[in-house]
Amino acid sequence: MSSVTGSVDCYCGRRVVVRTSWTDLNPGRRFNSCRDYNKGGCRYFEWEDPPMCRRAWMIIPGLLRKKNALEMEILNLKCSNKKLMKVVFFLLFCVFDMHLGDLGNEEA
Repeated sequence: MSSVTGSVDCYCGRRVVVRTSWTDLNPGRRFNSCRDYNKGGCRYFEWEDPPMCRRAWMIIPGLLRKKNALEMEILNLKCSNKKLMKVVFFLLFCVFDMHLGDLGNEEA
């Protein structure tokens, strides 16, 4: 995710963008860079935020990993839920079909 800042220009003469680092060494730390930093741009780079304190540096990566694991678990549970709903609807259809079959036999 990136956004354009107001007044800083990179070496290309264009406005820099603010990006967020999610590495273990700088989790959540914002920096300014050339728009084309990862595509062979001028390689302008400057930290927007000061370095994090040691405690935050130690805690945040673990929290991010836990968040990602929980999001993956949610996706897996949603997938399982969809499968279970299909089974439930199939079983309801079978029961309903059997009931209609019994009604047809009673009329004959």
